[in-house]
This record gives sequence, structure tokens and C-alpha cells, in this order.
Amino acid sequence: MKTLLEPECICPNIDLKSWEGKTLSWKNKPFYMTKIMALFHMPIGFEGAVKKALAAIEKDYQKNEPFLMLTHHEGMFGAKVFFAVDESVHSGPGIETLSGTFVTKAFLGKDYSEAGKWAKETVEYAKSKTGVEPKELYFWYANCPKCAKKQGGVKTVVFAKVD
Repeated sequence: MKTLLEPECICPNIDLKSWEGKTLSWKNKPFYMTKIMALFHMPIGFEGAVKKALAAIEKDYQKNEPFLMLTHHEGMFGAKVFFAVDESVHSGPGIETLSGTFVTKAFLGKDYSEAGKWAKETVEYAKSKTGVEPKELYFWYANCPKCAKKQGGVKTVVFAKVD
């Protein structure tokens, strides 16, 4: 059985259709959170931060399936990365919760540079579906560049928080 830190990648091969147009209601959904630096939205040290977070999750918590890893950009120079953990986790080092209603939009792209376009499309979609301007966007980059080649492209689901 593969573990999260084995050299072979563990990216899920998600069915984007099953994530398209979903409305999710979360109340105190637990995540392990870490911050990363970025330069004009491009992450710096992302792989190291993910490995460190995954090691902490394996040690102290149980991960959820499918393994959500949501990125919330905080301006051009930083982001928070949220790793879903088991619903039984309510507190602990690094644990934050997310609550609200989220509308999803799924994308298959050629590379991660399309994220700005995906953000705009998701905002428009959420407004048309709910009549509300999203308060925040969270990106689930469901596969790494290596897996994207195997899976036919970059799979991304954008979660628009509408309340």
C-alpha cells in the first residue's frame, strides 16, 4: 500500500464531471492548514511545504478520501493550503475549519497558468447559479504536473464560497 510520502505520486485521478456544478455545505469541516510564499501567484517552496504538511497529517491525523488539497490565494505573494482531514478531527496543531456554502466548477487544462481564467469563469458561474458574488475562491489542483501528463491534462476544481 502506498503512503503519502512515497516517491511515486499519489494524486487522485478524479472524474471532473462528478465535481462540476456541485453545491456543498460545510460546517466546521476540518483541514490541516499551512502557509506558502508566492511571487505573483506562483508558489515558492510548494513541494517542501506539502511534504511537511503530509508528514504532520500522517503522524497526527487521518486524511479524507478523495484527498482535497485546497489552495486559497491571499494576494500575489502568499497562499494558504488546506489539506482535508477526517471529520472526527475538531482541533489540534495546524487545524482550521471551513464553513459555508460552496459552488464548484471543474476544469481540464493544459497547465496551471490558466488559473486566472478559471477563477473568472467560476465567479461568473457562481453569480449566475446563486445570484451572489463569491466571497472567496479555493483551488483544488487535483494532480501534479507528472500526473497531469498521464491523466490527459491539469485537473482543477474551483470552490466558490457564496455564503
